Parts: sequence; structure tokens; C-alpha cells
Amino acid sequence: MARKTRGEAEKTRSRILDAAFEVFTRKGFVRTTLNDIAQAAGVTRGAIYWHFRDKVELFNTLSDEMDREAAVGPEDLPVEEVTSLQRIREMSLEYLSHFENNSRYAIFYEMLLYKTEHTHDLEPILNHERQKHRAIRDKLGIVFTRLKEQGKLRSDLDPSQAALSLVAFIVGLIEVWLFDRTSFSLIQSAPPLLSRFLSSMEPED
Repeated sequence: MARKTRGEAEKTRSRILDAAFEVFTRKGFVRTTLNDIAQAAGVTRGAIYWHFRDKVELFNTLSDEMDREAAVGPEDLPVEEVTSLQRIREMSLEYLSHFENNSRYAIFYEMLLYKTEHTHDLEPILNHERQKHRAIRDKLGIVFTRLKEQGKLRSDLDPSQAALSLVAFIVGLIEVWLFDRTSFSLIQSAPPLLSRFLSSMEPED
């Protein structure tokens, strides 16, 4: 049997990822099998194993690709370009907008938060997501440290605590919105809420 060209292999990989998105978001990680994904993609299990070691690697790859499509991964945080709390506000609002503007992104993380049973099988997935959260917190810690050194942050504020509080604020807002999307608009509500939150970090006159 002739080997697939690189282009054909990439198309198969994309078809598998699209099918994985559809099945994972419908059934959750635990209840989804590779057979489910293979059937949805119109490929064999062997084709999936050609591209992905197992279901965990497939899920983590899908998660990373979702982040790359929206440019919201840890690698997308331009530490050197963030020179003010206003820039942090702008970047945070841009991130939050992806949930309301990108239904795939919102559906995927709604599944992860609310439609997946947190069993032992899910631990490798959660560890992967934790690593991304920690990488973002670490980068934000670097940003807040520099802002504090430049006098753009309250002198009594711990940079690592500031980073943690910002992540907790954003994640909490997303979770509330995903739980009940019809109750408020994330895009409309986030700007004033975020402004008030970040104003508490500003240096005193």
C-alpha cells in the first residue's frame, strides 16, 4: 500500500482533531473512546495511533491547538511588551473576548469544566492544563515584578500574589459566564469589572 503524502497525512490529522472536538465536547473525555473518534472521522484506530500515542495525547493536542488558534497560550504572552496595567487590561479583555466570540473555544472549555467527570483517568489532562496555568502565572509574575520596580504598582503588592489574583479573577469570571451564558454578556461586563479590579493595584498618589 502506498504511503500517504505529507499533505494527506496532515488532512487526516486535522480530520481526527475535528472529530475529537465533536465527540469530546458531546460525551466528555472519560466516556469518549478512540473508536468513537475514528468512526466520527471516518478513519481506522490505526490512523489515530499513527498521529497520536493515546487518547490523552490526542486531547492535550486538541487543547493546545485551540489555544494556538486563539493565540492565548503561555507562549503568546509578550512579557517584554507589557509595560503598564492598561496593557494588562487590554490583553485580559482580548482573552476574555475569545469565549464569547469563538463558540468552539467556549464549548471546549465548558466541556472541560462542566461536562467531564473528574476521575483518575482525567489526571494527565488536568496536569497538562495546570502546567499552562502555572506558565501564565509565572510570566505574569515577571510582568508585575517589572511594573513594581518601575513604580507602576503599589509598593506593598507582592508580584506573585498579583499574578495569582488576576488569573483567579479571569478564570472565575469565565466559569460564571460558562455556567449561565444568558445571564450577562462577558464582553460588555468584563471591561468595567476588570478596570475596578486592576485599579486596586495602582500606586497611591
